[in-house]
Order: sequence, then C-alpha cells, then structure tokens
Amino acid sequence: MAQYTAGDSWRERGAELPLPRKRAGKMKELHKTIKLIRSSVNKKQKSQARHWLRQARRLLAVLPREDTVQEREQVNALYRRLGPPGQPGTTAKPAKAKPKVPAKAAKPAARPKATTTKPPQPPAVRELGNRFINRTALGYGAPGVRDVPPI
Repeated sequence: MAQYTAGDSWRERGAELPLPRKRAGKMKELHKTIKLIRSSVNKKQKSQARHWLRQARRLLAVLPREDTVQEREQVNALYRRLGPPGQPGTTAKPAKAKPKVPAKAAKPAARPKATTTKPPQPPAVRELGNRFINRTALGYGAPGVRDVPPI
C-alpha cells in the first residue's frame, strides 16, 4: 500500500484500496492501522476511529488467527474504549453531580424603589456668537434700518 503522511485525509484511504499481497505487508499495515485507531481515539475523533476499526477488521479477516492474537486483543480493547455508536465510550468521564444547596427561608418581598422624576430640561440653545443677521431681509425690521450690534 501507499505511504500516508499526516497531511493525507483519513477518508482518502477507503476499503476500495487493495491489500498488500504478502503477509508481512499486511501485518505492517495492521500495525499502522492500530496506531491510527489509538491516536484517533485519544483525540476523541469517533468517526475517524470507526473508519480505522473497519480497516483493521478487514485486515484481521485475511490474516491467520494464530498470528494476530495480540493485534485482535488490541483492536477489541480500542473498540471497547470507543464504545458503541451513539454512546460515550469508557473513556468518557461521568458527569459530576451538582451538590444540593439547602433550601433557605423564604425571602421577604423586595420593596419597590422610590423613583425620583426629574423635570424635563428644555433643549439646549445654540450659541451663534456675534454674527450679523440681516433681519430686514427676513422681514422682521423696518426697511433700510440695519440691526447691527455695537462693537
């Protein structure tokens, strides 16, 4: 089989790939697969671990039983550690029970706070400064009389 690096996707290595022809190659591939199962179980990547478990079972099926006793035990231990689908494995920690808080005496009803209403403030008047406003042009003064503030 081809050599796979950490950058390769675990999905690219499906069951459709051919098995190695020689028994030594199959054993080597089985050891790699067990190593990958262990790392994916430790990382809590369940779907990836199940994929590698299927791959390991496929390899175990073609190898003789008497040669793969330890490997079968390892695969079974990893399967038990992973747990059945849809349930947490044996590595999952049980949820901590929350300590019960003793019931306290009923608190008296809180008094409503006295609200102090402030009178609404008028909007701020813009300070225009010493500008000349032509009031006659606006129609406020007599014609010809200029309303100029003294300097």
